[in-house]
Amino acid sequence: MQPLFGRGESDAPIPGNADAPHGQEKKPPLDPWILVLLLLAFALLATTIAAYYTRQQWTVAQDQLAVMRNTEIRQLRAYLTVDHGPLIMTDTTAGAEIRIQHAGLTPAYKVRLDAAVEVAPYYLTATKLGDPFTLAGRQNFEYVALYGGEPIKNTISLPPGSFDAIRLVRSSDPLKPLGDQRFYIHGSVRYLDIFGIEDPQLERRYDFCFVFHPDRDPAGSEHGCEDYNKPG
Repeated sequence: MQPLFGRGESDAPIPGNADAPHGQEKKPPLDPWILVLLLLAFALLATTIAAYYTRQQWTVAQDQLAVMRNTEIRQLRAYLTVDHGPLIMTDTTAGAEIRIQHAGLTPAYKVRLDAAVEVAPYYLTATKLGDPFTLAGRQNFEYVALYGGEPIKNTISLPPGSFDAIRLVRSSDPLKPLGDQRFYIHGSVRYLDIFGIEDPQLERRYDFCFVFHPDRDPAGSEHGCEDYNKPG
């Protein structure tokens, strides 16, 4: 027998029921705050990267400026070097002419020369020479300025009557106990350039040393003085 009524409503599937097909489920929308946080994170990352590369470019620019400034200073400095003439020897003294040469684009100011003649063994080390600022018999000269191609010339000699020193060099022999004795003319040139005028602590210095023997090397050389003759 057929039922009096059709299929009951309780038999129809209810929306959202577990028996409903899964493909019909709806996902909740993305939380707006999460989207805002993601955008802020990307913005912070982009800002950090930009700041890093900006800093790198600034550092490179500062390094380039420092190199340019250093090059400019080197070009504007005054440079002094020291040369010498041959040995001048008499019965009572010995010495040689010292020539202070100028190089560079600007003058050297307050030039001070301290030098002495010393008798010592050949091929001595630099530490065995006396201090030209305190050595007995040293000679001191001062000049206001030096610029151009004309050098400052001074003859540095042993004190008159230095018979023992002269006799020691003339009679020296590499095979004798005292060895090969030589005349050492050594000293220091101190001066200021345009930067030192503003700051006297930037005084420049050139130490020099030359070796002479009346028979073996009257013209003089730098052999045995390798730690000298360098710009300061």
